[in-house]
Amino acid sequence: MIKLYFSAFSPYCRKVRMALEFKKLNYEIVDSNDVAKINAWNPRAEVPVLTDGEITLRNSATILEYLDKVYAQHPVFPSNPAAFALAKEWELVADTMIDPIITNMSLWKWANMNPKPEGLDEAARKAIDPIYDRLNQQLEGSEFIVGELSAADFAVYPHITGANFVDLPFDPGKHSNISAWLKRVKATELGRIDMKAILDFWKNLSAQEVDRDRINWGTYRLEWFLANGFHEWFLNEVREDKVLWSVGPKNNALNSPAAKANA
Repeated sequence: MIKLYFSAFSPYCRKVRMALEFKKLNYEIVDSNDVAKINAWNPRAEVPVLTDGEITLRNSATILEYLDKVYAQHPVFPSNPAAFALAKEWELVADTMIDPIITNMSLWKWANMNPKPEGLDEAARKAIDPIYDRLNQQLEGSEFIVGELSAADFAVYPHITGANFVDLPFDPGKHSNISAWLKRVKATELGRIDMKAILDFWKNLSAQEVDRDRINWGTYRLEWFLANGFHEWFLNEVREDKVLWSVGPKNNALNSPAAKANA
């Protein structure tokens, strides 16, 4: 039995779940907001993690490629080499460029954060607008990002659905192709399953075992934040013990209050 260690809080988890639904595979969801449980499968205490019998995979991009190799039905990546490369490119854009912007800006919507550093909103808007332009152009004359529904859509979609939440929406007039694409994905069964999961998560946020006082920024999220000049602000967060790391001897994710409470 395939098991997906999942949190609706993670766009990477949502990507993998959409792929599993698309491939019509039987799988079990294991709620993994409890980081003490995550560590049983991933020493970095991060999700998604997928287990398939004796095999354990710990990265969303790796998981999707594995699923296509082992379960050939309804492939999430196109067989055409050029289309495959394009799907991988958009997956990378989602994971390393869109996610740092959207997820970083979401912190001030749910976590116990110090005030935003001056200029953060402007930096986020400046970074996301060219991506919207590029995505809108990519969708010109196409129902989905690389033609057929694929991993590219599963990677990008969770982030775009959160754009309004963080006050970084695309312009429906200027980006009409994105607007139409978003409606198409939402209308699919896997889109409806994904939306229900994320709405249920936020509706029951107070009951979720999420560390709101110390934030694990992650590699690309931290890179984007520092590259935009907010290093002094971040250094102050470190000094105030408000940063959670995936590795290291101190403030590792396993040391979060959530982990200790459930150890």
